[in-house]
Amino acid sequence: GAPAVWSGVPPSGTVGAPAIVGQPNVLFLDLPAAVGSGAPQDQFRVAAWQKPWRSQALFVAPEESGFTARALVTKRASLGRLTAALGSGFAGRIDRAGSLFVELFDTGIASISRLQLLNGANAAAVRSATGAWEILQFEAVEEVASQVWKLSGLLRGQLGTTDAMAAGAPAGADFVVLDDAVTPAGLLAGEVGLSLNWRAGPSSLDFSADNFVQTAQVGGIRALLPYAPVHLRATRSGGDVTLSWIRC
Repeated sequence: GAPAVWSGVPPSGTVGAPAIVGQPNVLFLDLPAAVGSGAPQDQFRVAAWQKPWRSQALFVAPEESGFTARALVTKRASLGRLTAALGSGFAGRIDRAGSLFVELFDTGIASISRLQLLNGANAAAVRSATGAWEILQFEAVEEVASQVWKLSGLLRGQLGTTDAMAAGAPAGADFVVLDDAVTPAGLLAGEVGLSLNWRAGPSSLDFSADNFVQTAQVGGIRALLPYAPVHLRATRSGGDVTLSWIRC
C-alpha cells in the first residue's frame, strides 16, 4: 500500500489506564433446606462481590494442589456488614420493636408489603456469632446514612435457623441478600461434610494469589439437619418421667 503522509504533529488522544481488579469478596453459605430447589449439596452456595465486577470462577481441591473447575458465578451478589450488633430474638412472628443496621456494598434495597413478606420476599442471611447463618426477612427499609440501612419488621430464625438467631451477631458480621446471585457452589453429593479447599477469582485472569482467594469450607450439612422440635413437655408417672414434643 501507499505510505502514509508524514506529520510532525503527534496524534491527539490519550490511552486510558486499564481497570485494576484484585481479589474478590467471596462468601460460602451452608444454608438450610427450602432456600432453593435441588439436592442438599445444592444448598451449599456462594456469593461474590467485586468492583469492577468480573465473572468469578470457582475451583476446588482436597489438598493445596490439583484444583479443578467447578462453577462460574456470573452475577454480583448484594453483600454488606452489620454496623451494630444484632441480639437474639424470637421466631414465628414479626418483630415490631427490633431492627437491624447494615452497610451495603454499592447496592440498594426496598421496602415490601406484608403479603410479599409472608410470601418469602426480602430474605437475607446473617453470619451469627457461632458462624452459622441465620435466615431472616425484613419488611421496612430506611437509609439512615450513605449506604447504611435500617431494616425493621423482621422475621427472625426462618427455616429452622433459631440456633443462629439465639446466638446473635456482632457488629461487622457478614450480611447477604438471598437472591438469584447466590448460586450453588457445585458441591458434589459425595463431598457433603468433607473439608475442601475452594479458590475463587476473576475467570478472565490468571490463577494466582493476587487475583484469587482460597478458603477451606465444609458444606451440605445444614440442609440435612432437621428442625428443632417444639412444645417440649415432661410428665411424671410414678418413678418415671415421660417426655413429649412436636416435630417441625
